[in-house]
Amino acid sequence: MHVPESAELFITLLLTMTERYCHVPDKDCQVSFLELQLELLDDFRLRLHQLSQCQMQETIQASYCGIMNAIHYIQTVLEEWNNLPFFLQLYSYKKRKSMCESLLRDTEKHLSSIKKKDLQPSTSTEEELETSVFDEVIGLYQHMLNDLLQTMCDRVMLDIKAKSRSYRKEKWFYMFVIEDKKLMEISLSAYPMLEVINSSLHSLQELLAKPLFTKIWQQIAVELNIYIFEEVILQNSFSEGGATQFHFDMTRNLFPIFGVYTTKPENYF
Repeated sequence: MHVPESAELFITLLLTMTERYCHVPDKDCQVSFLELQLELLDDFRLRLHQLSQCQMQETIQASYCGIMNAIHYIQTVLEEWNNLPFFLQLYSYKKRKSMCESLLRDTEKHLSSIKKKDLQPSTSTEEELETSVFDEVIGLYQHMLNDLLQTMCDRVMLDIKAKSRSYRKEKWFYMFVIEDKKLMEISLSAYPMLEVINSSLHSLQELLAKPLFTKIWQQIAVELNIYIFEEVILQNSFSEGGATQFHFDMTRNLFPIFGVYTTKPENYF
């Protein structure tokens, strides 16, 4: 996993805090430390968001990918912590305390709740612990990560579209059939488009954590499929030779680029 040093140090800080306050006998004190951790997590997320808004000089920038890796790493760690007994118990205590304080502030509501408890079965322990303390912050990190992944995908697609102009304008209706399929070659106008696809995917694979790269190459494949269908197939007329050439470009040249990352690239096109 590509883990930026800043994210690793931040998680180490949170872990050190947890190791110290988990032995404190006072639950209220533990909750206070937990709330401090949640504030730190939110501050760190906002800082990452600020950094992600800096103008990118290149389509694929290492620092931008590093931000996504940091978010992914923190989110993965928090999802693991979410299932730890210590945090589950602390969440349960915090939730019960919050409910009690709310009931005490409103006597009438308190009495109404007591009546409901008499009529309804008590909440099981499993239901009380079905969520945990980090759910909200994990959701915020995930939302930010989705936005960054989509932004990166959009930037890559802009490059692909820019390099595909000549390919879109090919005279597909004027191409003749090549009888000997062994003599077929890739369309010259496809080279720039395929080159930027290949180089972009390679760079992303080098810079992103594997789960993130898997998401983004699949998203690029989906959007590329739509783009080729709408801008090449629907916008042109094809002779038999043109259709054969287009099929050759796709199956023998585009698909193998994605074939490095999946055994069935044709499923995405």
